[in-house]
Amino acid sequence: MEQPERSLSLTPAPQGAVEGEVINQNVYGAVRALAEQGESKKGIARQLGLDVKTVRTWLRRPWRAQTRRARGRQLDA
Repeated sequence: MEQPERSLSLTPAPQGAVEGEVINQNVYGAVRALAEQGESKKGIARQLGLDVKTVRTWLRRPWRAQTRRARGRQLDA
């Protein structure tokens, strides 16, 4: 019994993260507000769906929009 030939088509490669802010100001504000209310870092992380290390980092720093750096192409070198 012959099986019909299947055409294999590849899906496009993933494009990666959209350029722009890695963490937006609303999330940063929520982290700060919960910390001021006395919430623990672990509790903040649970509520906002962040890693504890991310919460710790953002509580140490003032707000600054963080963007991903453009990567240079190897052909340009």
